[in-house]
Amino acid sequence: MREHAPFSCGEHDVALLASIAQEMRDAIIVHSRDGAIRIWNRGAQMLFGYPPEAAHGLGIDTLIAPNDRRAYAAYLAQLPPGASGAPLEIRVLTRAGLHCDLQLTATLLPHSGDRPPVVVAIFRDISAQKSIENKLVALIESTPDPFILVAADERIQRVNRQAELLFGYERQELIQQSYKILVPERFRRQHDFYTHNYQVRPVMRQMGSGLELCCLTRAGEEIPVEIGLSPVVTQGETTIMVRFRDIREQKREQALLQQARQRADEANRSKSRFLAAASHDLRQPLQSISMNLGVLGNDLSQDDKARVIAQTRMALDTTNKLLNSLLNITKLESGKVQPEITRFPLAAVLERVYNTESQQARKKDQSFSLRRSSLSVNSDPVLLEQLLTNLVANAIRYTPPRGHILLGCRRRGAQVRIDVLDNGPGIAVEALDYIFDEYRQVEHSRRPGMGLGLGLSIVKLVAELLHLKLEVSSTPGKGSCFSVVVPLASAGVHKARQETAAAEQPRRLTGTLLLIDDDEAVLDATSLFLEICGFTVLPARDPATAMAALATTTPDLIVTDHGLAQQETGLDLLTRIRDHLGCEVPAIVITGDTSLQRHLAEAQPRLAVVCKPIDPQALLLLIQQQLGYV
Repeated sequence: MREHAPFSCGEHDVALLASIAQEMRDAIIVHSRDGAIRIWNRGAQMLFGYPPEAAHGLGIDTLIAPNDRRAYAAYLAQLPPGASGAPLEIRVLTRAGLHCDLQLTATLLPHSGDRPPVVVAIFRDISAQKSIENKLVALIESTPDPFILVAADERIQRVNRQAELLFGYERQELIQQSYKILVPERFRRQHDFYTHNYQVRPVMRQMGSGLELCCLTRAGEEIPVEIGLSPVVTQGETTIMVRFRDIREQKREQALLQQARQRADEANRSKSRFLAAASHDLRQPLQSISMNLGVLGNDLSQDDKARVIAQTRMALDTTNKLLNSLLNITKLESGKVQPEITRFPLAAVLERVYNTESQQARKKDQSFSLRRSSLSVNSDPVLLEQLLTNLVANAIRYTPPRGHILLGCRRRGAQVRIDVLDNGPGIAVEALDYIFDEYRQVEHSRRPGMGLGLGLSIVKLVAELLHLKLEVSSTPGKGSCFSVVVPLASAGVHKARQETAAAEQPRRLTGTLLLIDDDEAVLDATSLFLEICGFTVLPARDPATAMAALATTTPDLIVTDHGLAQQETGLDLLTRIRDHLGCEVPAIVITGDTSLQRHLAEAQPRLAVVCKPIDPQALLLLIQQQLGYV
């Protein structure tokens, strides 16, 4: 193999190289080891501002910023002869006194003979690059997501403030550390696999791409995160920009959503069971009514007729209670009921509950006791009465014959605890968690005629509406105690509650009634009942018929259904009739929407509002009250 002669430069080549060096944009400075400048190219003149004749009298320290001179001396000291050092970022001073950020690469050139070696220093202006880097750093610092930059050797190069907050480290503690310091020990092998695959094919991975991992904080806490990866290639080296997103809140929301979905599924299953029970319980009294109607078609003795009528009334009462429970649940869940908090004596509410439920207790051969109280509370008296009525009715329903129910209260600091106690079968401990849930019943209590189990659901909804605390304790085989805690009334004037006057025997049952209902069967049955009672009835199925009846007669009372088939409501029609007659004829509006009862009653004077279904005797009493008979 032929050997090549060593490369050598003649005088012409040296001159050519010097000419090239002069034309380079980078600043090239040749100086001795003691700092005396020997050679100065045009790039150096442009950068530092000194002409060649001025530069030759300078030392290299004149050009280096004072704070970086020691670093430059240390850099030169480690230069091996004939070799270049690694790039060094350094600040220099121009002739105008400006500071510039430069990148330095220096080579120590030995001379033959006795001549000392010289340093060839190449300075490159990186101020534009530094400006871009500073903007990038500012951008990374201002982003709401934590960022780290990871070099090819898996060491962390840069950290932003959000990453410090997420991981709990100061950034100096993370720089030059392996990124695995942020990975839980048990996941590091898995991360090695991800890292290897990513280095083979580094592509941008957006947030939300499905890569969910856990990071490890300085305190040892594992945080679920989502990461985004962006490869950045500079000077042939790939740096990975890693973005983190803390998804703890997202995970919590997902868990809550899953729990809500499970509750909804269980509610749907419970409702399916409930609807099956409701269908059965509603069909039972209807079947009884149907059979009784068949019996009434035959010749019966007075005793048989009385028994059939009593059975029919009982079936209707059962149907009415079931429908009322369903309506109450719907009304309370819809949020249409708004409490009216006032101060009132508790004794009046307890008395009404006691009087309402005493008859049912007597029918079951139970003793029902009331402990009267002189305390006053702050609450809604109507809703509190409904809550307590349901608690007492529940106790009566599940307490066997010859059992005992007690309704009473006691003061407890700034509160009053109202108790409903019974010595019934009690409730198992595992059932206490769901006895107030809708559409649920304790299994052993689901017996014919025991209802749909909505009473305690209504209690729970009313208590939540009034912000009252419910308490329950029970011992299987010995009985239960249901309690509601109500705020004790502060000093103030009682807001009087109007008590319903006791029904008196009417002086007469006469008068003309305008009866409006778009349901023909209801209209005919109600007309027949009122005519038998002694009233003259003007029946009307629509507003046009009602207005036509006024041509010859002015009624003593108007009874109208609120939900008429036409767009005009019963209240609208009543207003039009009163305007036509020029007087406020007393009226009764019957509605199927329980949420409208209170608002309709306040809409016009001399107006009573009642919810469907209404017992005939109760309707008769209301008519007498509106006519002034009672």
